[in-house]
Amino acid sequence: MPYTGRTHQIRIHLKHSGFSIIADPLYSGRKVYREDIKICPRLFLHAQFLEFRHPQTDKIIKFESPLPDELQKVLNQLHKFND
Repeated sequence: MPYTGRTHQIRIHLKHSGFSIIADPLYSGRKVYREDIKICPRLFLHAQFLEFRHPQTDKIIKFESPLPDELQKVLNQLHKFND
């Protein structure tokens, strides 16, 4: 679980682990990016759930967001490809 929302931190750690994010123009490399962009219109990075303590009220604030349709379509394509 990442403890910060620093996009580049998440992206660089995944790259060094051998699992770059789909359609990442900065860390996936030109060849991989060119192939990724054919199936994914944007960086495949999404925060489904965020939680933090409000700095003034000290209450826990939570947000949830389902996967956007455009990214769900990419997953559906990949599942079809792997079946």
